[in-house]
Amino acid sequence: MTAAETLQQTLIALGLQPALAEVTEYDAPMQLLTLLLHRDQLGREVLLTLRVYEPKAGVRDETLASAVIALKVELPYFAAEAEVMLETIRLLMLLNRTLPIGHYGFREHDGGIDFVYNLMCRDPVTLDAGLLDDVIATIGYYTRVHGDLIEQIVSGSVTCNDVIEELDRALEPNTGAS
Repeated sequence: MTAAETLQQTLIALGLQPALAEVTEYDAPMQLLTLLLHRDQLGREVLLTLRVYEPKAGVRDETLASAVIALKVELPYFAAEAEVMLETIRLLMLLNRTLPIGHYGFREHDGGIDFVYNLMCRDPVTLDAGLLDDVIATIGYYTRVHGDLIEQIVSGSVTCNDVIEELDRALEPNTGAS
């Protein structure tokens, strides 16, 4: 059983429904798992892809002997206009400062937005299911919570400054004075 197949079984045991993608010669030695993370406010699917890179056999260097699970979410938001692109990049930079894991990225060629996190482990077959569950839940939480903000920015309905002002108002202490 491959590492990706073992991870698939672990994800199923966690109540998720991952699909194992076929590995082509181009993708080798990578294996792909995809699962539905959640749906955004417009009902669009937000998918998480796990790319499993297994360590090379016989490598003694500890770093090279480790496996990498690259987790990536291609969000369903696109910033096509130059002004919106700049506002989107500004927002992503601000959001990245608040994240405990991973980061948002901007695809310049199509205006798309990704969330990426790389998990390095000795052996993906023995990866703790609780850790994997926590990582996936964290990614799901932040892509859901930040999704509304990102959608507002890419639609051009608000600017990054508007978002910052709204967040500042939400964080103002409530003194109870009327």
